[in-house]
Amino acid sequence: MAQLETPTAIAVWPDPAGALITLILIRCGLRVGDATRLPYDCLVADAKSAPYLRYVNHKMNREASSPSARNSTP
Repeated sequence: MAQLETPTAIAVWPDPAGALITLILIRCGLRVGDATRLPYDCLVADAKSAPYLRYVNHKMNREASSPSARNSTP
């Protein structure tokens, strides 16, 4: 996994959206279907302003959240 998320490997993506989805899949553990259905406003913050990724886990049919990976911009 470390090889897949290196800046060099991420830079190979011709589309920035593909690079971002790859990082989300790796760092947050989402399934491909859940990651590709993320809404535009998918980040929420807790009481200490820590970011979380809010998504619908379609396999379990429920809303879920995952600690958002910091520095996840490709």
